[in-house]
Amino acid sequence: MLTGSAIAALVVVVLPIAWPLAAAGQRWDLLRETAGHWLSGQVFGTLLANSLQLAGATALLATTGGTLLAVLIWRTRLPGGRAWLVVLVLPMFVPPYVAGIAYSQFLAPLGPLGEWLAGLGLPRPAGLEGLGGSTFLLTAWYAPLVLLVVSLALGAVDRSAEQQALLVRSRAAVLWHVTLAGARREIAAAAAMVFVMSFNDFAAPHMMSYRVLPMEIYVQASGMLDPDRSVLACVPGLVVCLPVAATAAWLLGRRWRRGAVRLAAAPTPLLAARWWPLAVVAAVGVVSVAVPMFGLIALSRSPASFFDAWADGAADLRRSVEFAAAAAGVIVALGAGLVLGRSDRRTAWLVGAALVAMAAPAMLGGVGAIRVFRGGPEWLAAAYSGPTRLVVGYVGRFVPIAAIVLAVGWLGRDRSGIEQARLVPAGPLRRLRWIHGPMLGRWVALAGLVSFVLAMSELELSILNTPPGCQTLAGRIFNLLHFGPIAQPAALCVLAAAVCVAPIAGWLAWRRVAR
Repeated sequence: MLTGSAIAALVVVVLPIAWPLAAAGQRWDLLRETAGHWLSGQVFGTLLANSLQLAGATALLATTGGTLLAVLIWRTRLPGGRAWLVVLVLPMFVPPYVAGIAYSQFLAPLGPLGEWLAGLGLPRPAGLEGLGGSTFLLTAWYAPLVLLVVSLALGAVDRSAEQQALLVRSRAAVLWHVTLAGARREIAAAAAMVFVMSFNDFAAPHMMSYRVLPMEIYVQASGMLDPDRSVLACVPGLVVCLPVAATAAWLLGRRWRRGAVRLAAAPTPLLAARWWPLAVVAAVGVVSVAVPMFGLIALSRSPASFFDAWADGAADLRRSVEFAAAAAGVIVALGAGLVLGRSDRRTAWLVGAALVAMAAPAMLGGVGAIRVFRGGPEWLAAAYSGPTRLVVGYVGRFVPIAAIVLAVGWLGRDRSGIEQARLVPAGPLRRLRWIHGPMLGRWVALAGLVSFVLAMSELELSILNTPPGCQTLAGRIFNLLHFGPIAQPAALCVLAAAVCVAPIAGWLAWRRVAR
């Protein structure tokens, strides 16, 4: 039976995707014209090939890098242990356009680094652009996701099997044939997830001047001369991404139906290496965290640029925080209603459905939200000119991610404690207060923080679905990047990164003190 949360989630997630597709599918003349353009035009073939190359290269590099980092953290004698997990995951909470501006402008031949090297008589850097730059940026963004997924998988690997295999095989052989073999489903699922998200990404290719299919969708959607054309431009991406996302859902679903999804309590060293893993992990941390922040500060030129930019963007920042906080509250409520109290099997099916929903590009959801608010009842049409459709777009976009975060916490719950509590007569509110709340409260808080950060970082919906007078910080940075000096958007990027990282850092500090 569908609950209220499930019905609401279906409305905000599925309706903005299904409605425009159904409306565009009824226009046979446009379908024939678009199909002919796809089959005969070289532009579409080039864009699709570029998207496939970018997604494939990013999936390969991010999966390899994220898996290697997970092994170094959880299966070596790395000094610092789990603290490095926090450091390496932080780039995932920095908006991708922030890192894109930092890398593309700071490392440009005429950027600050080029000027410094030229002053020392050294050659200028070649810069990052095209397929290589886009792949590098997306790899830095999605490798932490692979790191988290593989870390969960390594926590479920049977440690006794590793110890027994060490009696007859070398450490490297045990790592390959036992440890990584036990996590192969999660590794393959992470690669599929990265492929889908890289294929649908708009910010990184745009920053690196690499033409891909989502950029064509944005060009058609931003004009809004004929929304159905932009909707039909999303169809090839759906054809490519839906089977890949379904494969990821199948791979994770078979494993997660068993429950007990959690991080290991502490690293369990398998390899005796100590210092070279530290050098590798520290180098990755410098490149993914220190270089972008240092580059943005250098691009800002002077402290005056910070104060001027922050004063001009204060109203946009306030609106961004308000919209993201409202969306995060609704997302957590819907996600908790979907996940909490379900059986492990249903939770695994929910995770699979969430992964499939993530295959739809953000542009399609943005156009769908506009069509729903324009063509719906009068009370929806009255809200078209306000921020409601932007918040609804955030909710539909990030409810699946929040549901996955809550599902990880629910599958890793203390089952014995819950079974014992059922023997005591208590109502649902008392159970929530004394049992589920303390057990899952940190996961609910984490889901809310992740939803807030993702809504703050969302670029496609912010530039496509924002009504007049409701510009967000991401939209302001995007506009200034094209129509102003680089110092102001760089200063605003520092502010955006601080606002996105601060809640996660505060949550981690609170967790540290609570222990």
